[in-house]
Amino acid sequence: MAYDDNSLEGIPAYSDLFFIVELVHAEKPMEPEADFRSGELIGKLERVIVAALVLSGAATAIGFVLTAKSVARFKQMEDRNFAERYLVGTLLSVAVALAAALLVKHFL
Repeated sequence: MAYDDNSLEGIPAYSDLFFIVELVHAEKPMEPEADFRSGELIGKLERVIVAALVLSGAATAIGFVLTAKSVARFKQMEDRNFAERYLVGTLLSVAVALAAALLVKHFL
C-alpha cells in the first residue's frame, strides 16, 4: 500500500493507529492475522471505555459495553470452547480496567 505525503511509514507495524489506518485503506479482504489483531484492538478499546466509564462515574454503563461485545459474537457462543475463552478473556479484561481505573480514582 502506498501513502501520500502524509505518510505513516514512521509508525511501527504493531501500532494500533497503523492497524486502524490499514483497515480503513484496505484494498483486499483482511488476512486471518487481521482477525486476531481486530480482537486485540477490541480488547484494548473495551478496557479504555470501561476505565473511562468508571472514572466519569458512569460505571453502570459498563453493562452496555459488554452487551454490545456479546451481541457481536453471538453466533460463536454456540462453541463451548470459544464461549469459555471469551468469558474468561472478557472478565479478565474488565477486571484489569476496573482495577486500573479505581487506582487512578483513588490517587486523584
